[in-house]
Amino acid sequence: MNKIKYLIKRLLNLNFKNLKATINYIHQKTKKNKIIIFFDIIWCGFFYLAGYTDYQIFKMYKLNYQQRKTLLTRGKNNKYIKKLNDKKHWHLVHNKNEFNQLFSDYIQRKWLFLDNNFQSFQQFIKNKDTIIAKPPSGSQGINIEKIKIKDYQEKELFQYLTQKKLNLIEEEIKQHNLLNKLHPYSVNSLRIITILKNKEIHIVTAYLRIGNKNIVDNMTGGGMVAPIDIKNGTIKLPAANKKEEIFINHPITKQQIPGLAIPYWQEILNLIEELPHKIPSLRLIGWDIAITNKGPELIEANQYPAHQSYQLPSHLKNETGALPIIQNILK
Repeated sequence: MNKIKYLIKRLLNLNFKNLKATINYIHQKTKKNKIIIFFDIIWCGFFYLAGYTDYQIFKMYKLNYQQRKTLLTRGKNNKYIKKLNDKKHWHLVHNKNEFNQLFSDYIQRKWLFLDNNFQSFQQFIKNKDTIIAKPPSGSQGINIEKIKIKDYQEKELFQYLTQKKLNLIEEEIKQHNLLNKLHPYSVNSLRIITILKNKEIHIVTAYLRIGNKNIVDNMTGGGMVAPIDIKNGTIKLPAANKKEEIFINHPITKQQIPGLAIPYWQEILNLIEELPHKIPSLRLIGWDIAITNKGPELIEANQYPAHQSYQLPSHLKNETGALPIIQNILK
């Protein structure tokens, strides 16, 4: 019954223009009949709770039954989030101001939530060259701006930020030299997804997000991801992006990605052992962590961690998705 409800909901909310584009894209790559592709997408929506974006990104058209059922699809991800994360407490991480207050012990950079106090704003930007301005909520790096103070008069900048509702301003994070060499135009952060079970922390996955000609490192902003070996903090595989492009070397800096060892890995693991206990009502969380020359720096968290970034086909062993990992943790 749940699968039928999910399928009906998906069909009612389908963007048929995007669905058609997905079918055409897969047809061009595989030469499969478009009608067969369409019904296979519908079947995967019913049987695996997969959206058409899942179908394309995970290349489900190439997978058999055993491989498909290991994927953590959108519908299955939604079910786990509903089960593990109390929606009444989502605001603790969704609201960036609340999050920064709650996790202030783990945030070294200075930050200010604009509340129409111009004097506090003046004091904050004093002697700063740049600031990072963020909306109070949101994800995927959308609407985040890096602003040069000298480009504005103080009152002009204050008005600009308040009008655009960029209410949270922060010091710019100076990332570790190794990651800055990899891509200096964004903070290349770690995304570590954890599950809290019986007061124990379980890591589902960890990966490095790498920017590409943008101030954000998210895949939706043109970035790429590379999985991290949790045991030793090294990257063993090339990075990949949403367009299915593979990168052994960064396209801008030409720095090699496989073989990169994440600095302060043990300190990062120690940090991850502490963070989830601050919000025990949200048991499935994606943590975004920067690395400076002094150690790890918490950026933010996500109560709705993306499921596609860590199941890209080029990163899967034997075409096996992340679902078995979560099932083993929760069994």
